Amino acid sequence: MLKSAVILGAIAVTSEYWEESQPDGSRETGCRVELRLVRTVPAPIPPPVPRRDAVFWSIEAPVWRADLFSEVGGSGPFDAAHYHPTFTGLTPCDRVFDDTIQPDPLRWISGRLADVPGMLIEAGRPELVDQFDAAAAHQAMPAVLGTIGATLGYRPADDGAPG
Repeated sequence: MLKSAVILGAIAVTSEYWEESQPDGSRETGCRVELRLVRTVPAPIPPPVPRRDAVFWSIEAPVWRADLFSEVGGSGPFDAAHYHPTFTGLTPCDRVFDDTIQPDPLRWISGRLADVPGMLIEAGRPELVDQFDAAAAHQAMPAVLGTIGATLGYRPADDGAPG
């Protein structure tokens, strides 16, 4: 499945293709976009030459999520789109619907990502604002939006192979 991440300081913007079944039996598919915490993980063995060996990053707990989903057999594209502005641990808050998502989800998420500090405050995580690299985000935003656009257009091949 298609997954991507762009790390901007202590925050990663991730996108991935997602499918899920609802309790009523309906199915939703689409692009999940999250702001997630990032942690630098020390190498298990100190490198022989400092700053020349690989660095490990761990993409961890979600802070904010948008589910740019369509219901299979539903009323139209992105008819199940919603977002979760807060999390308790790994559990998102209830779905928040916004009528401006469905007509143009890429435009909606672009507008939201133009203010990541505001998203972090909305998520109840104002302490993360200073750890977010706004200059890097500005430069990386075309790549971030490119990965989200690719995920919005992604359709897995139905080749009968086990998934």
